[in-house]
Amino acid sequence: MALDAFNVALAKDLRINIREQASGAYSVSSRLSVDPQAKDISHLLAFTCQPERHDELLTLANEVDG
Repeated sequence: MALDAFNVALAKDLRINIREQASGAYSVSSRLSVDPQAKDISHLLAFTCQPERHDELLTLANEVDG
């Protein structure tokens, strides 16, 4: 339940930073998953952008706290 809320907040912040503020992508997708048995956390971030803006937008994504 808490992870779902975090995923919603993270996706919103990423959308605002990458799509709305930077006008860098049409859509942004994000999903954080936790596997307690394997003690593993994974994060999938996907967005489409112009190749020359990739590094800039990835930097913005890494600055999001969620």
